[in-house]
Amino acid sequence: MTVENFEKDFIGAIRTRLSEMTEREMGKRSGVASSYLNSLKNGKKLPRALSVETLLKLFPNAQISLNSGDTITGNASSNYGPAVGNNFGGSVVMNPTAAFDEIITAVMASDLDSESKVKVFNIVNQIKQGKKA
Repeated sequence: MTVENFEKDFIGAIRTRLSEMTEREMGKRSGVASSYLNSLKNGKKLPRALSVETLLKLFPNAQISLNSGDTITGNASSNYGPAVGNNFGGSVVMNPTAAFDEIITAVMASDLDSESKVKVFNIVNQIKQGKKA
Protein backbone atom coordinates (compact mmCIF):
# COMPACT_ATOMS: atom_id res chain seq x y z
CA MET A 1 0.00 0.00 0.00
CA THR A 2 1.28 3.43 -0.86
CA VAL A 3 1.26 6.36 1.54
CA GLU A 4 -1.17 8.13 -0.80
CA ASN A 5 -3.62 5.21 -0.66
CA PHE A 6 -3.35 5.10 3.13
CA GLU A 7 -4.06 8.83 3.32
CA LYS A 8 -7.08 8.52 1.04
CA ASP A 9 -8.49 5.61 3.09
CA PHE A 10 -7.74 7.38 6.36
CA ILE A 11 -9.49 10.58 5.28
CA GLY A 12 -12.48 8.49 4.19
CA ALA A 13 -12.55 6.78 7.58
CA ILE A 14 -12.36 10.12 9.41
CA ARG A 15 -15.23 11.44 7.30
CA THR A 16 -17.27 8.33 8.09
CA ARG A 17 -16.64 8.74 11.82
CA LEU A 18 -17.56 12.43 11.59
CA SER A 19 -20.84 11.57 9.87
CA GLU A 20 -21.73 9.75 13.11
CA MET A 21 -20.65 12.50 15.53
CA THR A 22 -19.41 16.08 15.57
CA GLU A 23 -15.75 17.05 15.42
CA ARG A 24 -16.10 18.32 18.97
CA GLU A 25 -17.48 14.96 20.21
CA MET A 26 -14.77 13.00 18.41
CA GLY A 27 -12.15 15.39 19.78
CA LYS A 28 -13.38 14.89 23.34
CA ARG A 29 -13.47 11.11 22.99
CA SER A 30 -10.07 10.80 21.34
CA GLY A 31 -8.17 13.69 22.92
CA VAL A 32 -7.37 15.04 19.43
CA ALA A 33 -8.19 18.72 18.83
CA SER A 34 -11.35 19.28 16.79
CA SER A 35 -9.50 21.82 14.62
CA TYR A 36 -6.92 19.14 13.78
CA LEU A 37 -9.72 16.69 12.93
CA ASN A 38 -11.24 19.32 10.64
CA SER A 39 -7.90 19.81 8.90
CA LEU A 40 -7.52 16.04 8.43
CA LYS A 41 -11.09 15.71 7.12
CA ASN A 42 -10.59 18.51 4.59
CA GLY A 43 -7.14 17.33 3.48
CA LYS A 44 -5.40 20.44 4.83
CA LYS A 45 -3.23 18.25 7.05
CA LEU A 46 -2.03 14.88 5.86
CA PRO A 47 -2.29 11.84 8.10
CA ARG A 48 1.22 10.68 7.16
CA ALA A 49 2.57 12.70 10.08
CA LEU A 50 0.28 11.07 12.66
CA SER A 51 1.90 9.10 15.42
CA VAL A 52 0.72 5.56 16.04
CA GLU A 53 -0.58 6.81 19.40
CA THR A 54 -2.80 9.42 17.72
CA LEU A 55 -4.00 6.92 15.12
CA LEU A 56 -5.06 4.55 17.89
CA LYS A 57 -6.79 7.38 19.76
CA LEU A 58 -8.88 8.07 16.66
CA PHE A 59 -9.50 4.39 15.88
CA PRO A 60 -9.18 2.57 19.22
CA ASN A 61 -10.11 -0.84 17.80
CA ALA A 62 -7.58 -0.67 14.96
CA GLN A 63 -5.02 -3.39 14.54
CA ILE A 64 -1.88 -2.50 12.63
CA SER A 65 -0.18 -5.52 11.10
CA LEU A 66 3.48 -5.04 10.32
CA ASN A 67 5.36 -7.02 7.67
CA SER A 68 7.13 -9.05 10.34
CA GLY A 69 3.80 -10.37 11.55
CA ASP A 70 3.74 -8.28 14.73
CA THR A 71 0.44 -6.58 15.52
CA ILE A 72 -0.15 -3.30 17.33
CA THR A 73 -3.59 -3.26 18.91
CA GLY A 74 -5.52 -0.13 19.83
CA ASN A 75 -6.62 0.80 23.32
CA ALA A 76 -10.41 0.72 23.22
CA SER A 77 -10.86 2.81 26.35
CA SER A 78 -12.14 5.95 24.63
CA ASN A 79 -15.85 4.97 24.63
CA TYR A 80 -16.06 4.52 20.85
CA GLY A 81 -18.31 1.71 19.80
CA PRO A 82 -17.37 -0.79 17.13
CA ALA A 83 -14.66 0.40 14.79
CA VAL A 84 -15.25 1.97 11.41
CA GLY A 85 -15.62 -0.63 8.67
CA ASN A 86 -12.88 0.75 6.44
CA ASN A 87 -10.05 -1.63 5.69
CA PHE A 88 -6.84 0.23 4.99
CA GLY A 89 -5.63 -2.20 2.32
CA GLY A 90 -4.26 -4.66 4.83
CA SER A 91 -1.99 -2.24 6.66
CA VAL A 92 -4.61 -1.40 9.26
CA VAL A 93 -7.30 -3.97 9.91
CA MET A 94 -10.37 -3.12 11.95
CA ASN A 95 -11.36 -6.05 14.10
CA PRO A 96 -15.04 -5.92 15.10
CA THR A 97 -14.89 -9.43 16.58
CA ALA A 98 -12.30 -8.24 19.09
CA ALA A 99 -14.55 -5.28 19.95
CA PHE A 100 -17.48 -7.62 20.63
CA ASP A 101 -15.24 -9.84 22.75
CA GLU A 102 -14.09 -6.80 24.74
CA ILE A 103 -17.71 -5.83 25.36
CA ILE A 104 -18.51 -9.33 26.65
CA THR A 105 -15.42 -9.32 28.88
CA ALA A 106 -16.34 -5.91 30.34
CA VAL A 107 -19.94 -6.95 30.94
CA MET A 108 -18.93 -10.17 32.66
CA ALA A 109 -16.52 -8.25 34.92
CA SER A 110 -19.14 -5.60 35.74
CA ASP A 111 -21.46 -5.34 38.72
CA LEU A 112 -24.53 -6.14 36.62
CA ASP A 113 -26.84 -8.81 37.92
CA SER A 114 -26.70 -12.21 36.18
CA GLU A 115 -29.96 -11.70 34.29
CA SER A 116 -28.74 -8.41 32.80
CA LYS A 117 -25.41 -9.96 31.85
CA VAL A 118 -27.23 -12.74 29.97
CA LYS A 119 -29.39 -10.17 28.14
CA VAL A 120 -26.36 -8.13 27.06
CA PHE A 121 -24.48 -11.30 26.09
CA ASN A 122 -27.42 -12.42 23.89
CA ILE A 123 -27.74 -9.00 22.24
CA VAL A 124 -24.01 -8.81 21.46
CA ASN A 125 -24.03 -12.34 20.05
CA GLN A 126 -27.01 -11.53 17.81
CA ILE A 127 -25.25 -8.44 16.47
CA LYS A 128 -22.01 -10.40 16.06
CA GLN A 129 -23.91 -12.94 13.93
CA GLY A 130 -25.37 -10.17 11.79
CA LYS A 131 -28.87 -10.36 13.22
CA LYS A 132 -30.86 -7.38 14.46
CA ALA A 133 -30.97 -7.17 18.24
